[in-house]
Amino acid sequence: MRASTLLIGAAILLGLTAAAAIFPHFPGDVALARLVQARLPGIAWAEVVTQSAGAPWKYVLAGAGALIAWRLAGWRGATVVLVAALALPPLGNGLKALADRPRPAASLIDVVGQPSGASFPSTAAVIYGAVFGSLAVLALAVRPRRWLLAAACVLVLLAAGAARVTLGAHWPSDVLAGYLLAFVGAATVQRVLKSKDSSGTNP
Repeated sequence: MRASTLLIGAAILLGLTAAAAIFPHFPGDVALARLVQARLPGIAWAEVVTQSAGAPWKYVLAGAGALIAWRLAGWRGATVVLVAALALPPLGNGLKALADRPRPAASLIDVVGQPSGASFPSTAAVIYGAVFGSLAVLALAVRPRRWLLAAACVLVLLAAGAARVTLGAHWPSDVLAGYLLAFVGAATVQRVLKSKDSSGTNP
């Protein structure tokens, strides 16, 4: 992926973070969150998905994702997944501190329990994006392309994002920002590995 594309993605993410520091939610967040909650009733499934993004299960996800990535693209693919899954959540926490956006208000949507901390970006989205987003990209980058695996990863990402919105813990924009961070971060790791390979082949 071109460096310019990564810079644009990073700039968009920083712009969204600055906006999240001003606005408690973005246009369309409330309507989309209500739609998700109306279409996906029940919270048990959402709580299971949410728990899988926390310790110790997030390490299991990262390890399993790295094994699949190894099969797809060797040690480089596994490195992308592991570095993204371990390094990006702390970076997301830094953006949380900058934005300091409050959790969704119970007066606007249904909120399960009392979610604490800032909401932007969603840490669960960062973790799922780092693992399954990376796998989806790798599946489409190899030859022959693994379309079924890529589609399955996209479905997992949709389910993970919907889970956080269903519980009222995040706005849809929080989830999308988490996925954007995961995409930019994982793509950057992949680019660094490729550049090292290129430099290593030069006489």
